[in-house]
Amino acid sequence: MDEWGPAEIEEGIGGEGAGEQRGGRRFSTRVQRQERYRKRARRAHAVRTILIVLIALVAGTALGTFVVAPLLPAGSVSSVTRLFTPVKGHASVGEADLDKTLGTYVCNGVRTEVTVREAIEQNTSVETARNSDGTYDIPSADTVLAIARNRLLLQEAESRGITATDADVVAYAKEVWQTEDVAVIAASYGMAEDKARAFLGESATIKKLRDAVAAQTPAQKTVPPIAPEAGKENEPMQTYADYILALMGDEWDAKGNTWAREDGPYHERMKNFTISNDGATYSAAQEAYAVAQTLEATANQQDSTAWTSFVNGILADASIEINTLVA
Repeated sequence: MDEWGPAEIEEGIGGEGAGEQRGGRRFSTRVQRQERYRKRARRAHAVRTILIVLIALVAGTALGTFVVAPLLPAGSVSSVTRLFTPVKGHASVGEADLDKTLGTYVCNGVRTEVTVREAIEQNTSVETARNSDGTYDIPSADTVLAIARNRLLLQEAESRGITATDADVVAYAKEVWQTEDVAVIAASYGMAEDKARAFLGESATIKKLRDAVAAQTPAQKTVPPIAPEAGKENEPMQTYADYILALMGDEWDAKGNTWAREDGPYHERMKNFTISNDGATYSAAQEAYAVAQTLEATANQQDSTAWTSFVNGILADASIEINTLVA
């Protein structure tokens, strides 16, 4: 046994470059074993790469990118085959290869192709992606996975009658890019305005689908209370009472001017504060804000879990094949 592991035994006959013969069996030379070890290591690395991609990027909607669907845990897609593994020196293609199939996905018996061009245009334009020598870097495997996911989610949205209106697209653009100017957004990605507008519509539609099936969070985020003038921190004020009671909801009995129930999160954290319909202190308002933040964080986590489960269900019957466009 050497540092590369046990000697490998191969049946056959010797020849030029063959290993040592023993009893009709050929034992590989050290050099041959090393080369096979390296090949196996590269194949194993490729498999690990796809698993790492699938496991590590389980986040929710990725803001600032058109690849908006979350990557899924291993096992969510029924199969992923022929992993894209660019070989050093062959990680780019020419103009003639742009319309070649980089990947395919099959769902419910329908097979759909993803070309190199489509994968490039997922995040930029072909013109922007062109290298100085006229070649194009082959898009990564996770881009193909994202395209397949997004298309399947758009099909699901369509089947539910969900589509983004102009107002939805504007709201989405403002939330993600802080602008509704399509030209500005397109320029940041180096793509044509019509392509950026189409992607915005698709992204807003997927977000609308997510809101429909998984949203647990309030439409408006809670804003913190405004601090009082110096020296009035402990003075009960109507402003803070209104702020707190709006957050408490059914935990407060406005008619009785007291707690309506004692099993809620606000009562648990604020039972020792003096609160009434007419006044509360700034410190009480701060505590109410802290409770609201905790509730929103919990809802966000439920959001993420529900969305991941929903997407996994959509893709449970899908298989994805990613081709190797290398020499």
